[in-house]
Amino acid sequence: MSRFEGRETALAASTIRLIHSNHITCCVDEAESLGRASDENVQALLGIYNSGYKQGAKLMKCGQQNKVELFESYSPKAFGGIAALNDTTASRCITLIMPPVKNRQNFNREVNSRDKFFMQLRDQLYIHMLTDFEAILETYSELESPSEAMNGRDWEMWKPLITLAKAIDPMLCETITVLALAMTKRQKSSDFSAEDDIEFLTVVSLQLENFPDYLPVQKLKDALLETASDTFIALSENYGNNNRWIGSWLKRLDLVHSASIQKKIGGFNLRCYKMEKLKVLHRLDALKG
Repeated sequence: MSRFEGRETALAASTIRLIHSNHITCCVDEAESLGRASDENVQALLGIYNSGYKQGAKLMKCGQQNKVELFESYSPKAFGGIAALNDTTASRCITLIMPPVKNRQNFNREVNSRDKFFMQLRDQLYIHMLTDFEAILETYSELESPSEAMNGRDWEMWKPLITLAKAIDPMLCETITVLALAMTKRQKSSDFSAEDDIEFLTVVSLQLENFPDYLPVQKLKDALLETASDTFIALSENYGNNNRWIGSWLKRLDLVHSASIQKKIGGFNLRCYKMEKLKVLHRLDALKG
């Protein structure tokens, strides 16, 4: 698999070269910054991250004297942030939502990076990689999905972890497999269905009766929660007071193409989306078939 990227910035260029030459693990903090769609460097990095979730992925880049070079973009990657990733990147990730820390003592505790335990662990992992890679490759090649519910991209993401767990300990393998099946099932149950989209669009169209030009995000959110739909309630709980899930849904349905803006409505400054009711109704009719 390959993908052509045009103009590249220094950060994206150095990242792809480090992955290609050193097979590094990419740990990306403040991953919410990857949502800046207009940033050329962000788009270049997303090309690397999105293509490189699977072994064998490659990117074509312009090197010295405009010579096209092929770089490996696959590497293990971990993203951390205070907001959800974009839908494309998130679909290639195993998502873990970290709950707030209530124990202040644990919250303020720091990890001692000089602890000999980490040095010993690192040394053991090097030895393990150099001596057992053939056995792990054989395990990976022969491993089959534990359930018909886990296939396609879900199996691609979990297969390396289950392989390593199996190589380490049978009980660990069983634990990781149970976790993988539970998380896959939870993710599938939260995916948007056609019925969810129809209900969402119905609420949007009704709200546009009261707000024909600019639809306040909070008004729409309140109306969605009044439906008592499990989908809307779950999204609201997962994102808390953050209304990004509404914006993501509107963009996925191709109803908006820009960020929300502040408008003064009824004497209050409200975060709103510019909406076209006719477009909403057309989309609703198409889904109803």
